[in-house]
Parts: sequence; C-alpha cells; structure tokens
Amino acid sequence: MKTVKQDFHDCFSYENLKNIFLEDVKLSNVMGVDNITPAVFERELEGNIKLIERKVIDGTYRFTRYKEKVISKGAKKLPRVVYIPTIRDRITLKALNCRVPDDRISQRSYPLLASRELIKQFIQERLHVHQAA
Repeated sequence: MKTVKQDFHDCFSYENLKNIFLEDVKLSNVMGVDNITPAVFERELEGNIKLIERKVIDGTYRFTRYKEKVISKGAKKLPRVVYIPTIRDRITLKALNCRVPDDRISQRSYPLLASRELIKQFIQERLHVHQAA
C-alpha cells in the first residue's frame, strides 16, 4: 500500500499536472486576475508545470487572489458574484482533488475536506519520519 506521501507526490507529478491542464483547464478561455489565457500559459507549459510541482512539494505554493466578476440577475435582485482563480491555481486545486484510494479519505464526497485530510495525513507522516530520525 502506498503512503500518503507517495499519493501526494503522484497527485503533483509533472505528468498529472500536465494532464490536468490539457484535459480540463485548456478547454476554458477564462482568465484569472493575472489575465493569462490558456494559450499563453501553454507557451511556457513545461516551466509553469514545473513551478507548481516544485512549490507544492516544497510547501511554498501560495494561491493568488481570485478575480471577482459580478453578474446581474435582473432588477430588484442582488447580483451574483463569481470568483475566478488563475490557471495555475485551477491546476493546483484539481490536483488536490486527485484520485486517492477511498479507504484513505473519509470525506470522499466533500473534495475540500478530502484535500485538507490528505494534506494533514501528509504532514503527520512527514513529522513522524523526522521524529524517528
């Protein structure tokens, strides 16, 4: 059975991040606060993917603030507010929700809770390794 650390590294491997971009993110023309389109991101795909991989594994990845878009729902109704992440953040968020065996995560139907649980297990596993050394 693989460890949480191995699962985490699989989720953030270069190949998985690249597949997330090509299969999910590339199809959208939505731009985040950085105004980078998928076409522009793809021109430097290798460097962008390697940056995500390195920063997440090192623990230095920081999410960018979201672009806010207000959509009118008509007269006498409050507008709908939509928050749009950058392409880099969308790839990272999808990777956090990558497939991990169901027996490892109790919150499978709640992706954000599942991601938090996976990260918590990864950190605990890392601390256990450092304490044993």
